[in-house]
Amino acid sequence: MIDTSKLMLTNRLLAEEAIRRGYSLSMMASRPSAKSYTIRCEKDGKEFYFKSLHTALSPSYAVFMAGDKLLTRSMLNYHNVPTPDTAVVYLDDLNNYKIPDNVENLLYRYGRLVVKPATTNHGRGITIDVRSEKDLRKAIEVAYHEEYEPDIIVQQMVFGREYRFLVLQGEVLAVAYRRPPFVVGDGVSTIRELIDRKNLDPRRGEGHSSVLTKIDLDQVINDNPEGFLDIVPNIGTEVDVLKTSNLSRGGESVDVTDEASCELKTMAVHAAKACSLGIAGVDIVTQDISGNGQDSYVLEVNASPGIRMHQFPSVGIAHDVAKDLFSAIEKTAHPIVE
Repeated sequence: MIDTSKLMLTNRLLAEEAIRRGYSLSMMASRPSAKSYTIRCEKDGKEFYFKSLHTALSPSYAVFMAGDKLLTRSMLNYHNVPTPDTAVVYLDDLNNYKIPDNVENLLYRYGRLVVKPATTNHGRGITIDVRSEKDLRKAIEVAYHEEYEPDIIVQQMVFGREYRFLVLQGEVLAVAYRRPPFVVGDGVSTIRELIDRKNLDPRRGEGHSSVLTKIDLDQVINDNPEGFLDIVPNIGTEVDVLKTSNLSRGGESVDVTDEASCELKTMAVHAAKACSLGIAGVDIVTQDISGNGQDSYVLEVNASPGIRMHQFPSVGIAHDVAKDLFSAIEKTAHPIVE
């Protein structure tokens, strides 16, 4: 029996489901220090593999496509899936310290932009609400140095809440609102003290191994004005301490599966199909989760989405998506070749 406690949460949930169904499991690491293992499942002379939600349900070119945000956007646009207006800063522009005209035009047209590396994950290197040329240059530098990514995406900032749609083979299994990390004032404690107190929650850990992730004080300092941590919020006042809504940065999830409209679920399915993904996490920004999809945009399509936000939401109904996902994954089993 393998020790599933060593696995990241999505991998662990799938592995535990495999064990319940009588599979013999092997953990395969690419190097001794690896924290993410590929799992081999064997039963009745057949085998299959998964690494979180990297599975045989999505072809390799689709995974490559989802990892390149520029290519993803091209595919979404080709299939008429709405995305924010976008421009690109290339390495040559960075070397020449020149912001391309089309990027500057984007700033003048919309007034508020989002800047991120073309291949970022978990919110790294992203700057939100850029409003000036000075801040645009700084955001581009942050994006480049965070990921050492030569291509930087600059996008129209769109408004509304961001939701994650989990899609499996043309069906939406669950929808979650991921709210940014926040604290609630008590009229006495500083934001620093409130964060420290929140991080004591036993459900919070480092990275993706726990149901919730601890809020990183260094990130909060970097993302907010000087003195922010010393503010004492009023009783009951909710204060977002980071702008990004990633669970990997300490955010929390609210299940809205039953509230999400058919139109938005169809948009998510369409986005997953446009990228040829059997399993996908589709991020959609909308001002009305129960509406007809007007003024809604697909931001990203993820090939291996985490499932803790659906399995363990902070608010709302928990969905045992690991069970449904595993049922689809085990159908990829093939005879063992000696």
